[in-house]
Order: sequence, then structure tokens, then C-alpha cells
Amino acid sequence: MYFAIQNLRPALRPASLAVSAFLIASVPAQADKKHDDEFLTSYKLSDYGVVPMVDVIEHLNQDVGGVIMKVKLDRKKNPWDWKYKSKVLLPNGGVAKIELDAQSLEILKFKIKS
Repeated sequence: MYFAIQNLRPALRPASLAVSAFLIASVPAQADKKHDDEFLTSYKLSDYGVVPMVDVIEHLNQDVGGVIMKVKLDRKKNPWDWKYKSKVLLPNGGVAKIELDAQSLEILKFKIKS
């Protein structure tokens, strides 16, 4: 690194030093972010009693029918309050928005838009 900076024209040396300093400073931040991501994905949803999404899709196919367009797992501030939000295209052409409790698969909200 020192050879490269020494061989540059004097006008470019401050810029190359600034870029080098930025790159060196950004490495620990990236390492911390990677560590945080690993930490967040290390917990298991089953620890919170959340039913796997495969079971939710099967449940929606059996009970509602139609084509499942979207299933999303959502959580508010309370770590025990997990919900599945889904959109299902019904055979009559309407779209059902369904909110299920992620632990019991109980239907919390059911709206149909035609």
C-alpha cells in the first residue's frame, strides 16, 4: 500500500489516502452487520410456537381454495404476537385478504374484494 501511494503523483496522494482510510474504516462495520444478521437468523420460530409456512399454505388450500398469491409472516412489537397475512385469488375472481394467528392458524381477519 505504501509503495502504491509513494509512486502516485503528489496531487493524487491525499485522495488515495482518503479512499484507503474509508475502506479500512468500513470493514469493521461490515463485519458487525454480518454478525448481527447471523444473530437474528439464529433463533428458531418454533421457539415462539409459530407454525411453519408449509403448513399454513396447506391449511389455506384446504379451507379457502383458490390460488394463493402471497403469504407473509408478520410480527409487531410483542415477540409472541406473530401473524400470517395472505392474499388468495378465489375461484369467482375475488381476492381474499386473510390474517391468521401464526400459532393456532385461527382466522383473525377475512376480507373479500371483488
